[in-house]
Amino acid sequence: MAAIEPVFRSTERHAGLLRQATRGIAVAAYAAAVLAAVLLVRPAFRDAHAPVVLPAAPVVAQTDVVRKHETVASFAARHKLELGDLLALNPSIDSLDIPAGTKLRVG
Repeated sequence: MAAIEPVFRSTERHAGLLRQATRGIAVAAYAAAVLAAVLLVRPAFRDAHAPVVLPAAPVVAQTDVVRKHETVASFAARHKLELGDLLALNPSIDSLDIPAGTKLRVG
């Protein structure tokens, strides 16, 4: 029995060391999983709060034709535009008197 006792104590000591090592590995694995989750999930939360940028709608130039006996000012008023805005949209207009049938941009 005396010969078996040192082997038993040695085995018991190894079992205790194995339990401690297993516990340490489990804690390390948990810490690694938490760190991985933070590193992988955090950018997703950051991106979730980022503003969504939609592509701009294509700009379609709206035009209309000047009516008979209509002035540039009355044309602008009919389209609810300031005269300066209408002239800015149509830089090719040289005078305030334009013939009927002239196509002008209104938007």
